[in-house]
Amino acid sequence: GGGAGARLAQAAAEKHVIRVGGLPAGVSAQALASAFEHCGEVERASVVADGSFGFVVFAADASIGTALLADGTALQLRGEGGVGTVVTVSRGPTRAKVAKRRAKAREAIAAAAAAT
Repeated sequence: GGGAGARLAQAAAEKHVIRVGGLPAGVSAQALASAFEHCGEVERASVVADGSFGFVVFAADASIGTALLADGTALQLRGEGGVGTVVTVSRGPTRAKVAKRRAKAREAIAAAAAAT
């Protein structure tokens, strides 16, 4: 599967990942990667299906510090209305956070099943 959950899990498996929110419609993963190349070597980038946010995976952890400086700034992103788009940049999800979310979801499903 290639849904947002799969991308989240894949990104979480990486050590050097940032989450970029507030993306304009039509921005490609390639455009997102290009916008962060000045921070260091980008291994890959992905944009979720609805295009509202994405992930950038760097080759080195040192690149994250530089990338985090883009939080709240206007990035030059290619796409519909992508010029000067103000984005949010944060550290990407960790494996522990993803595992915790999955455990909570399983508990909620089990509780709902027990209630029926």
